Amino acid sequence: MIARACFVVVAMLMVCSISPCPAQEAATSLTISQAIQIALQQSPQAQAARYELASAEAAAAPDRPVARPSITATASGTEQGPEVRLPGISASPILPEQFGQVKLEFDQPLYRAGLGAAKERYLAERAIAQQNYRKELADIALSVAKACVDLLRAQAGLKAAEEGIAFAKQYAALVEQQITAGFGKPVDRTLAQSQTAEAELGLAKAQGAYHLAKMNLNRLLGRPLEAPIQIVPPASLPEPPPSPEEAIATAQTQRPDLLLLNLQLQAAKAGLSLARLATQPSLSFHAELAEQTRTALVPEHYAAATIELHWQLLDRGERKADRTQAENAVERLVALRKDALSGVVLDVTQAWQQMEEAKAQLALAQVQLESSKASLTVAEKAYEVGQGTALDIKNARQDYTMAQQSELQAQYALIAAEFAFRYAQGTLVPQQISK
Repeated sequence: MIARACFVVVAMLMVCSISPCPAQEAATSLTISQAIQIALQQSPQAQAARYELASAEAAAAPDRPVARPSITATASGTEQGPEVRLPGISASPILPEQFGQVKLEFDQPLYRAGLGAAKERYLAERAIAQQNYRKELADIALSVAKACVDLLRAQAGLKAAEEGIAFAKQYAALVEQQITAGFGKPVDRTLAQSQTAEAELGLAKAQGAYHLAKMNLNRLLGRPLEAPIQIVPPASLPEPPPSPEEAIATAQTQRPDLLLLNLQLQAAKAGLSLARLATQPSLSFHAELAEQTRTALVPEHYAAATIELHWQLLDRGERKADRTQAENAVERLVALRKDALSGVVLDVTQAWQQMEEAKAQLALAQVQLESSKASLTVAEKAYEVGQGTALDIKNARQDYTMAQQSELQAQYALIAAEFAFRYAQGTLVPQQISK
């Protein structure tokens, strides 16, 4: 049995040396900015946004004010009866038993009031589709940034848990050494075992959190959920600006939702102009060419050309209702834009405040970390010379670990706040974007 087990182990090692085992597969290391770029290119959400953009552009295409003619071809065949003839008038029947017709019709608008307003509305509709696409990409980018920060937290938590296991082992060895030397008590051994069990539980929780954070980020990037991935922490921490005023000014020209309202208002005003011009006359050209069964009243070949002036003088109040509806749509968007401008100021100020709070929290955590580190050193030295207890070391170690985690959490909170600050300004995704 022992020989067989050794053979299996050797075989597994040989296989792993030939082709990398899953556990040995190198993890993809990305910065947060790189992860965002990958998501914007290949994530399912970004792909869905591109299809939505293409659909919106196709929906706006018929509103493009160009002199596009319409050409219609029609072929028909009719079986009817009985045949009707008028004796002495014509050799051809008035109503034949079979009648066939092939017709080609051509329609070309020549003049219609409101061409400028129609063009303005079409351009606004195209720009609205682009800004909707940009807003969706910004939402994706923010989600990816948050997922990256979550993975950074999970990576740090896993590292801290592994260090906790190592400390628990060192702590247990120190306790045994002190008991042997007569400086420790047997009850310290139970305390060391409890410390080891807590460290193992912490490691299990950290591994689970890391696994879930990794799966979530891979999902947002459009990668296999179990694919190895790591996020590289930023080389330097962001620094909040002295005040949010400049960021507010930027947001007023960059925020996709605010630009959307501006474009929707532009399209609504153009629609109102068109509604006011709807009663103006229009001029069109119509041509028709037909090949058909000859009858006493219908020739075999037929052609016609018509210029038509259309002017609806009375419309039962329909145009007035359209104008009223368009006016209300404009006023509604004006009110929404006013509220959105206030909301932009609030969003940017709140995001800036979060950066300030994270920066202050980081400064406090760094002071607490230095203090807890010194306390842990004192507790360890005191226990080594018989002047302290194992419980003092355990408590000092817990304080030190908590201070480490507080510092890391403050760092990651500052990073996350910086991306939220950029999102609030509308600069997370550039103005000009490619599909």
